[in-house]
Amino acid sequence: MRWRWNDRVGLASVSLALAAACVPGEVEPVPGQTQRVVLDGSRLAALSTASIDRVDLTISGPGMAAPVSAELGRTTGSAWTASVTSIPAGPARIFEALAFDASGTLLYQGQTVSDVLAGSTLQLVVILQDPPPPPAPGVPLVSSVEVSPGLVAPSSPVDLRVVAAGSSPSDLLSFAWGATCQNSTEQGTFLDGGGASTRWIAPDVQPLNCTLSVRVGGQQGSSVTVYVGVQVSS
Repeated sequence: MRWRWNDRVGLASVSLALAAACVPGEVEPVPGQTQRVVLDGSRLAALSTASIDRVDLTISGPGMAAPVSAELGRTTGSAWTASVTSIPAGPARIFEALAFDASGTLLYQGQTVSDVLAGSTLQLVVILQDPPPPPAPGVPLVSSVEVSPGLVAPSSPVDLRVVAAGSSPSDLLSFAWGATCQNSTEQGTFLDGGGASTRWIAPDVQPLNCTLSVRVGGQQGSSVTVYVGVQVSS
């Protein structure tokens, strides 16, 4: 997921891969149950991992008494990984990875949101990128974009939801969804291209790498555009 503040690219890129089926939306928390999560913190080729001293993972969400924290360990490649087993089941768990240098300066970050179902295994891939600049006054704040699934068969649906807030409680937001599929003239179709929640029907061809976007606009004319990747393949 790429964040663009007023068409100035700030970065907090996230791709999401599910190792087990996970239904989006409201999930009833199950007391006493925990979720095993494997998080793979990777990077874009243009970024350097040589100066990264540590990568911290924090998981938070509604109904959790306190955030769950873990430190990721560097693998033999460019990835940083961790297995966490103390995450209560429930909806809208926020997974945030922060990469620091030896002096404690934040170098890269990434974030994604996913429901956590009791008894299932979820694999998250977070691509670390430069921290985004502070939003300009009046720019809507996008908390998350939910995509399910991230890998879809041709002509199959993908459910989408953006969570955003205006710069003031009275600010009315507008939404505009779009799609671009590499090396294809077919871009799929949105059932509702102007709502906070919608469904995208993938093209009937494969394999494709598609980028879905949502532009969130505020009443003062400022906007934020968020991008997320979806693969079309059976």
